[in-house]
Amino acid sequence: MSLLQRIIGTLPHAGDTARGRRDMTPAPHANTHSIEGTPSMPAARLWIDGVGCWLAWWQPRISIGGPSTRHAADLALLSDLQSLHLVIERVGEEYLAHPHGPTLINDKSIATPTPLMHGDELRLGGDVRVRFKLPSSLSTSAVLEIASDHRPSQRTDGIVLLDQTCLIGPGSDQHIRCRGAQDSVVVFRRDDAFWVRARRPLQV
Repeated sequence: MSLLQRIIGTLPHAGDTARGRRDMTPAPHANTHSIEGTPSMPAARLWIDGVGCWLAWWQPRISIGGPSTRHAADLALLSDLQSLHLVIERVGEEYLAHPHGPTLINDKSIATPTPLMHGDELRLGGDVRVRFKLPSSLSTSAVLEIASDHRPSQRTDGIVLLDQTCLIGPGSDQHIRCRGAQDSVVVFRRDDAFWVRARRPLQV
C-alpha cells in the first residue's frame, strides 16, 4: 500500500464541526495530485492510516489555551490553562512564542516574545508540555507535539505549522513520520490550492 493510499482523509477544519472530503484530481504530471480544500480555511485534518490524525495549520499564528465557550484558542487543550495562554507566530523563517500566561521554555520562564528552536520544550501553566520541532532543513514548516497527557477536545496527534510544504514519510526529517511507509510524499500550496507530490507515480 502506497503512503498516499494510507492518507485516508483530508478534512478542512473550522472549530470542531467542519468536515470536508478529499478529491485527488489528476494534475499535468502523474506524480502530482490536487487536494480539495480552500486555503482560506485555517487548517485541514490529515487522517493517516496507522499514524493518526494530524492538524495541518497554514496560518502564520496559532493560539494555545484551555477550553472556553467565549474566546476559544485555535488549539484548546483540556486543561486549566487560560483561554489564551500562548501564541506561536511565524515571522519569516523564525518562530516566536508570545506568552499570555505563565510559560517556560526549557525550564526558563519567559515574559516577552522569544524565538523558538528545534527541540524546545514549552511548559504552559503547571503541567502542560508542548514540544517544538523543525525536523527538516529543507522546510521552515514546524511541528508541535503535545508531550503531556492533555489533549484537544477533538482528536489531534500532532500539529504541523505549514509554511508551503509538509513532508510525510518514514524518515526522522519528516514533519509527519510514518515508520512503516516505503515512500514519501510532499503536501504543498500552489495557486490557492493544496497538492500532493511523490517521487514515484501516484496510484489512487
